[in-house]
Amino acid sequence: MRFLLSCVAAAICCLLAAPAEAQWVATATAFVGVTLSSETGLIDLEGAAGKPSGVYGASLGLRRGWLGVEVEVGRANSFLKNSGELVERGSLTTLMGNVSFIVPARLAGARVRPYAGIGVGLVRVDQKDVLDIFSGTTSLLGANLAGGVIIRLQRDIDLRADVRYFRTTEREATTAFLSEHVIFWRTTTGVVFRF
Repeated sequence: MRFLLSCVAAAICCLLAAPAEAQWVATATAFVGVTLSSETGLIDLEGAAGKPSGVYGASLGLRRGWLGVEVEVGRANSFLKNSGELVERGSLTTLMGNVSFIVPARLAGARVRPYAGIGVGLVRVDQKDVLDIFSGTTSLLGANLAGGVIIRLQRDIDLRADVRYFRTTEREATTAFLSEHVIFWRTTTGVVFRF
């Protein structure tokens, strides 16, 4: 919980300190990637946690100078689904509000700009097993830390690559003797359109 509160406080401070000399630019991003090193306290019938899972998503945001804000949705359809026949569905969905700190073009060069970011939001895991014993949906408050690069391809098109660390709050499970939490890394590449 302390991690989440720290992320929210840092995001608010950064928004208040937005540079006044630049104009806001709208962005839309589509991305694909993979989740790595996942860990969960949820029931994992097929032992899928810890294995890579494909992820896709999109975000809408605003940039102004060295500051970026965005809302993103990401989805991994096989987060808790392996090649076995016990689980019909084991998806993970993230809905995050992110703040990014982008190295200014005059310092990093006009084409490649590193950035770091933080975000808070919701992490939702949807499970359905064949016998419908452990089926259900779990929604947890979560946060993420990010680092990556933005590469300018054309005047209004960028390529973005990043690595994010996601962690949710923990809570006691209503079934079994597990604590409900989700931790994972996500690496993605995406195309950013600027308006």
